[in-house]
Amino acid sequence: MRSIRFAGFTLIELLVVIAIIAVLAAILFPVFARAREKARQSTCLSNQRQIVAAALMYAQDHEEALPGPDCVWQELELEQGILVCPTAGKSVVNGYVYNNKWSGLALGSIAAPNEAALLADGKHAASAATPSSEATFDNVFYEQVDLDKRHSKACVLGYADGHVGVMKDDLPTAQLKSARIVMSIIKPTNAGASSVYQTRVPALAYNATGLASDLITGVDAPATWPGHGTDAAATMWMSNTGTVSAQWIWFDLGAVYTIAGFHLWNHNQAGGWSIRGIRTANVTFSADFTTWTSAVACTPAEFTKASESATYQGETYLLATPQNARYVQFAVTQNWGDGSFVGISEIRFLK
Repeated sequence: MRSIRFAGFTLIELLVVIAIIAVLAAILFPVFARAREKARQSTCLSNQRQIVAAALMYAQDHEEALPGPDCVWQELELEQGILVCPTAGKSVVNGYVYNNKWSGLALGSIAAPNEAALLADGKHAASAATPSSEATFDNVFYEQVDLDKRHSKACVLGYADGHVGVMKDDLPTAQLKSARIVMSIIKPTNAGASSVYQTRVPALAYNATGLASDLITGVDAPATWPGHGTDAAATMWMSNTGTVSAQWIWFDLGAVYTIAGFHLWNHNQAGGWSIRGIRTANVTFSADFTTWTSAVACTPAEFTKASESATYQGETYLLATPQNARYVQFAVTQNWGDGSFVGISEIRFLK
């Protein structure tokens, strides 16, 4: 009886087939992924076109004025599905952000509506007002960081003339309106104090010896303040030993300015000696060094204790009422715990 032999694949042949399939998968899967993302992008373009159309219709009904940042998503009354970007996913209730730059403006005031992005892919959570920033609103964009290049490293945008497009570059800064309150720096020109410990003279509180970079009069207050080091002997004013509540320091700004606040780097001495920093003080103002105001409230009311970090960035304090003054005095009422000394690392005033 003759035996029957079944033909089959050899191991080599199987490995070759598997290798071919792997190569094809490596080629085709990215193609499929791009095609899938292109379909999602098309949906996103359609969504934004409808949202922009709704905003333009709102303007027609409101004397050509676009909706404001505080009410845009409520006023447009859009169906929930239009707000969902398929790339961001259904878990993101609203995948789009409205441009604070153009919010509330009349359409006629926008010089180039075909270049003015009203809408974009992105996300932004509302935040309360701070000394350095206005309040912000959900799904309104203020900075480049609020935009999301989620479509193959590109961002879908809807424009004030009704068209939509895709951009891979960053949005021009002229298209953005930050919530940050931009004030100008005033650098003191002189200072005096109730007392001085060794070489830690008042001038060290404004001459930038401890700052990573100087901030001179007239420049805009930075979004990120330079750090201050921890070398107290060479970079900070400190009073001589005595009653803390009897210590004071004044600053001469060189001319009369309308002062809105100040940025203070509190006493940043390492080794636990940040307790010498000012905690509370009566802040008074004078135009002539003779007549002084009563104490003016600041926000926050209590000065923050320094971090003792070599990159300590200080804190901003705003006055309850701006003051026209050339001279500012801090009469210390309390420090952060030291019983004998009080000090300041650096200060700049804001107008």
